[in-house]
Amino acid sequence: MNDITFVKGEGGLARTLPGEDHYSGLLYYALFASVMPDGWTDGENKQITGVSDLEAKHVLETTEGFEVLHYHVREFFRINPNGVLWVQIKKLATGDVAPNFTQLTNLVNYSLGKVRQVGIYCPVIFNADFVTDIQVVIDGLVTEHKPLSVLLGLFYDTEAEDPFEVDLRALDSLNVSVIIGQDGDNDGATLFETKGSVTCLGATLGAVSLLQVHHNIGWVGKMNMAQTELTVPALCDGRLVRDLTDNDLDTLNTSGYIFLKTHIGISGSYFNDSHTCTDATSDYAYLENVRTIDKAIRGVRTYLLPELNAPVTVDATSGKLAKEYCKYLEERGGMALLQMSQAGELSGYQVYVNPDQNVLSTSKVNVTIQLVPKGVSRQIEVTIGFVTKLD
Repeated sequence: MNDITFVKGEGGLARTLPGEDHYSGLLYYALFASVMPDGWTDGENKQITGVSDLEAKHVLETTEGFEVLHYHVREFFRINPNGVLWVQIKKLATGDVAPNFTQLTNLVNYSLGKVRQVGIYCPVIFNADFVTDIQVVIDGLVTEHKPLSVLLGLFYDTEAEDPFEVDLRALDSLNVSVIIGQDGDNDGATLFETKGSVTCLGATLGAVSLLQVHHNIGWVGKMNMAQTELTVPALCDGRLVRDLTDNDLDTLNTSGYIFLKTHIGISGSYFNDSHTCTDATSDYAYLENVRTIDKAIRGVRTYLLPELNAPVTVDATSGKLAKEYCKYLEERGGMALLQMSQAGELSGYQVYVNPDQNVLSTSKVNVTIQLVPKGVSRQIEVTIGFVTKLD
C-alpha cells in the first residue's frame, strides 16, 4: 500500500551518559600511501559525537583508505549512541612495519586523561610483540594516573601461517585484549573482501563503553550484538563461526581471544568472554576486573589527593597517628568505593589506616584497601532428572 513512513533517528540530541566510564578512543593506523581526509593532519586527534559528525569532518563510507574507520565509528555509535569518542589517524611509516604504538599516549593526553578504553586498528600482520609493546605504553600512562584498557583488532593476511597461534594468556599484558570477531554476512564481510581483516573492533569498543565496569561483555541477557550488522559471526580470517568445531572455538577461547558466537535456544550474536592478555589465574584475567580496579584507583585518588602534603594529627603520647585522623582518612578513601558499591559495581570494600605509623619520621601514611568484586557466571551447572516424588 502507498503510505508515508518514518525512520526515527538516534543520537541527534548528543545526550551523554553520567560519569566518564564511557569515554573512549580509537587509534586508526592508515596505510602509508593513504591521502589524509580533508581537515585532518597526520597524528591529529578529533572528538567525534556521531557518524554524521565524522562525515562532516570528511570521513565518509567511501573515503579511500578510511572505509574501515567509518565502519568502526559507525559500529561504536550503533552499540552506544551516547558514547564519547576521540579519534586519531596516524599513517604507518611503511606498508608492512608495525608502529611502536606510542601514539596511544598522545590520544589519551589529548582527552586530558579521561579516556578509559581505546580501540586500535593496525593493518599489519599481527604478532605477539604488538600486545607487549602496547602494554609498555599503558604502563607509562598508569604511572601518570591514566589507567585504561586497550582493544586491539587482529589483522590477518593470507601470508600468515596461523593467525591465532599466539597464546595471549602468556603475554603478561593485563590491560590489552585482542579482538578476532568479525561480521560474516553484512558490511564487515564486504569490507573484508577488499581490505582484509576489519574485525568487530568498533562494536566491541561500543559494548565496553556502554556497560558498567563490572559487567562482562559476553552477558547474554544484555549484550546481543546482532542488529543490522554481526548477524552472522565470523573470524577475522573470513571463516564463519558456525563452520568451526567446538574444539576450535574452545582453543581460541582458552588462548584468550575475543570473538562472537551464537547460542542454541536464543537468537543473536554474543561475545565468548572478556579476556585480557594475561594468565587465566590472574586477578586481572578479564576486562571487568581491570576496569573495576582502575575505576576504584581513579576514584580513591580523587578523594585522597587533597590530603597530599596536608598536616597530620599524631597522638601526643605515642607519636603515632591519631585515631580520629585514621578514621577521617578511611572515610575519605572510601567515598569513591561507596559510590561504586551503591552502583552495584562492587560486592564490598574495606579501607583501613593502621594508627601504628610513625609519620613524623617517614612523612608517609599507608592506606590499605580491600575490594570484593562482583562475580561472573561463566559456567552454570544444572542437575536434572526424574524422581518418583518431590522432596
